[in-house]
Amino acid sequence: TIEDDVTIFSGATILGGKTVIGAHSVIGANTWVTESVPPNTRVSYSAYHARSTQKVETQRPPKGG
Repeated sequence: TIEDDVTIFSGATILGGKTVIGAHSVIGANTWVTESVPPNTRVSYSAYHARSTQKVETQRPPKGG
């Protein structure tokens, strides 16, 4: 159920037959919503945050190629 005055940006996926998006909420682009969202909520995907939670070491390529 999508309540009043909700903004949903392109690429957002909302799953679940009983999922409720509360009034005046904003669902950001390319997000996956799998549970209900209270009114006046902003849901967004942050690639930086998602990467920062992983314990994976990365190496930078050498300068100049």
